[in-house]
Amino acid sequence: MLAAARALTTPATSRLGPPERAALGGVGAAWVALGARTFDAAASREAVGALGVATATFEDNIREPAAGFLELTSPLFVLQGVLLLALSANVFEAKDAARVSSSIALAS
Repeated sequence: MLAAARALTTPATSRLGPPERAALGGVGAAWVALGARTFDAAASREAVGALGVATATFEDNIREPAAGFLELTSPLFVLQGVLLLALSANVFEAKDAARVSSSIALAS
């Protein structure tokens, strides 16, 4: 019974089929591409501004807390993308993959 519980809570990454791995890789690549664009402050404001929030000035970020939050957290997009790419490439052992997956889910 303990083995069954472990199998449910820490799934092996090798159980991921090609469609799931391709989806993880695609989403990871998209996050890296979006996040790499946000390293430049002006490009970051433009990317976050595409979501419909004003980020031109500090006052805009104060008036619209979501804009300031997105601008501050956008560099984490790259980290999340790299972790998704690593999961799709099966570079983690089963327990580590479960931890990484949980951290991505909690951070999202």
